[in-house]
Amino acid sequence: AVVSTQSTGEQPEVMKLQSQLIQCQQELNESRKDVIELQKRFIEKKEENLCKVESTVQEIQSYSTVLQSAVKECTSVMAPAKIRAAMSVVWENRSCNLLLHGLSEEEEEDLKGAVREVLGSLSPPEAPVMEEVCRVGRKTEGKHRPVRISLRSRETVSRILARKTTLRDSSEFSRVYLAPDMSVEEREVRGKLVVELKERREREKEKQFCIRRGLVVETESFSSNVQP
Repeated sequence: AVVSTQSTGEQPEVMKLQSQLIQCQQELNESRKDVIELQKRFIEKKEENLCKVESTVQEIQSYSTVLQSAVKECTSVMAPAKIRAAMSVVWENRSCNLLLHGLSEEEEEDLKGAVREVLGSLSPPEAPVMEEVCRVGRKTEGKHRPVRISLRSRETVSRILARKTTLRDSSEFSRVYLAPDMSVEEREVRGKLVVELKERREREKEKQFCIRRGLVVETESFSSNVQP
């Protein structure tokens, strides 16, 4: 009888726990529904943003196409004149320069003094006013960088270049030579001409050749315009 009484007394507590469990399950289901709803909204928002991004990209591409077309049109009209003007300035600056190759490079050197000695060894000697004298190119161990000499006029440069071969008779500077200051493209063209000159001299030893006006030509008197 006592056991039966205890069981009867526990029933309300069990029912209460069952009710609480059912309520928790319902709340959990509601939470799951909320999570699912939030996920749906997130996916919809993401798709919406993606559509906006795609639309923006298409607009940018369209604008870019129009802009490129406008740039090409402007370039075709304006660029050649500007390029010619810029190249004219560059050429004007380079035309007053000389490059001196083969001059030994020291850690502490009087570069202007060394250049004066070289130009003074020409025949007849030269002593021009030098606006600037500097080494050009990256310093490499065991190699002597060329020296760029900036003078005041193209006439002085031309006069010195006309006498450059007389350095071969100098006991001190026979391995030093002068050349015009050229761009990378011009140097590549010049290099090919030098190779062609050497090949023709080797192939046709009975003839004499030189580089003149961008061509390797046969000359009557042996007076080469290039330092091989």
